[in-house]
Amino acid sequence: MKVLQIVLIAVVLIVALASLSLLSLRGSIGAQDAQFPELIGETVATIANSRRRDPVQLRGMVWNVHYGYGGETDHFAKHQEIEVNGTLEAIADFIKAADVDFVLLQEVDRAADRTYGQDQLRILAERADFPYYAFVTTWNARYIPFPFGEPDRWLGRLHSGQGILSRFPITSNRRVLLPQPEENPFWYNWFYLNRAVQIVELDVPGESPVQLFNIHLEAFSNTNRMHQANLLKDLVWKDARQDDRILVAGDFNSTAPEAPQKSKFLDEPETDFSKDNTIQTVRSGMPTIDLLSRFKVPERIFTFPAHAPNRQLDHLFAGRAWSQSYGWVQTPEKGILSDHLPLRVVLTGKPTQRAGDRQKMTKTDRQRQPAQPIEQPASDAGAQSKKRWVSPTIFRGDTGADGLGVEILNPDILNRPTPRQGKPPKPPKVLNPKGWLKDAGPVIE
Repeated sequence: MKVLQIVLIAVVLIVALASLSLLSLRGSIGAQDAQFPELIGETVATIANSRRRDPVQLRGMVWNVHYGYGGETDHFAKHQEIEVNGTLEAIADFIKAADVDFVLLQEVDRAADRTYGQDQLRILAERADFPYYAFVTTWNARYIPFPFGEPDRWLGRLHSGQGILSRFPITSNRRVLLPQPEENPFWYNWFYLNRAVQIVELDVPGESPVQLFNIHLEAFSNTNRMHQANLLKDLVWKDARQDDRILVAGDFNSTAPEAPQKSKFLDEPETDFSKDNTIQTVRSGMPTIDLLSRFKVPERIFTFPAHAPNRQLDHLFAGRAWSQSYGWVQTPEKGILSDHLPLRVVLTGKPTQRAGDRQKMTKTDRQRQPAQPIEQPASDAGAQSKKRWVSPTIFRGDTGADGLGVEILNPDILNRPTPRQGKPPKPPKVLNPKGWLKDAGPVIE
């Protein structure tokens, strides 16, 4: 009997010690919903990288950069330091050449064994000439002994997350953690990443702030991802007014309901989106417009896998306060730099005040307002008397070698009401005399 007791005690001690050892390997992820001002950084700002290009136009990029592993689909593959650094530099050069105002990034390492302890977000900000950046943690562990059966491929130390680069000062940096898959064993979730929404506010001089929602939803559980989509919907409605200038974008790890293929992918035969309603939930539940839903050719918006795209996992949702907004997929010229292709977005609109800052107009005030005169057409509106149509040259970009010129052929399009449901108005005609867009660009087919 004493021998049995000793054995039981020994087993209990071994289990307790093993549990303590596992717990000691976990890192701190922080509060579920909190501001992280200490993770807002600055680089050396210059006139070239901090100037404002256009008073009514913002250009952006959204990209899952796969922590510098290029198009590699094996998440546990080992890469040489020179290879990771080279890919990261190529990503930074591509972002710099795009000449955008902000970049939303997913899968960025801050201090991980797999990427040799590099603060990737700071490296990208410095090399791509962005004066401001902000990071939030989504995965933090002192050591991850996974995949369990292959010790030579263990992830080891891992600190990763999402980040935003900006030409404008970042006044707030909030992270909202999303729930982990309930079907995972508790010990598995101890070392599993915490999907999150990063929310930053950009201080654009002379204009109302711009709010960016950087998204990275669950990839391996449809049930969990759909739950996260509902939480995201509620978060955006609670945090943003309908007339706020917002962008909700990132890696949603889900296809749109009209996608031509939802299962039996060559690269991932086990993936099935046939019963997934993530994008439907987001479309119907947020005060935004799906910028890529207007494309009639689905292949034009495929973002994954980058080497042979067969589905769209990355999405752009713009707030209704923008006069015009559109997006497209762009393929890097220098080969495959990530397993995802980057999205480009252009947001245009005159400065607007926040709803809370506006003075409410009473009935008496409305009655006192002078009536606006209505212009009557001339009776002799013949061909000779018609006013010559001149296209305004608003919404123009740079005139440099990589400038983009956008010309509005019909100025009334700026005053066209945004539809509550359905597809948004068509974007303005894009003129590209100097080859700024190397791919098909935002031309809608």
